[in-house]
Amino acid sequence: MVSCSHRRRYYALQSAARFDSHGLWSYEYIRFSSCGTFLAAAPGGLHSEELDRQLGVRTHPQPGPVAAALFTSLLNAKQRRLFVGLAALLWGRDGDRHVEEWLGLHPRTVSRGRRELLSGGVDANGVRNPGGWRTPFEKTGEQIRNLPRPA
Repeated sequence: MVSCSHRRRYYALQSAARFDSHGLWSYEYIRFSSCGTFLAAAPGGLHSEELDRQLGVRTHPQPGPVAAALFTSLLNAKQRRLFVGLAALLWGRDGDRHVEEWLGLHPRTVSRGRRELLSGGVDANGVRNPGGWRTPFEKTGEQIRNLPRPA
């Protein structure tokens, strides 16, 4: 079995473990869980400080999908793309896939944000490319006068 503390760096034989009523066991300062993760073993409804005492390690609260969806809804398209690209980079291996599942975004959005960040060519001015991929259209006075009038 793999440790839940210390980034899963330590291993122990299942037969050596003596789990408590919460499914937790420690060897010196290394913590193990019968469920495989602290999250699965932790009793629900505890605050971070209570969970720290219960588990014997410092926990880091994880933003849930609702908080992440609220945050990303406040960003424009470019900011959202760059944010999810950064999240994928920070996640590490399979970061694109994890962020796609976490936020329910299209795979191309995440990979494009990651590529933009890595290229260093982020334009701070516009949200989209000039013209938004459409051919430019210039309005003239004649075109405006010939617009249909509402009835």
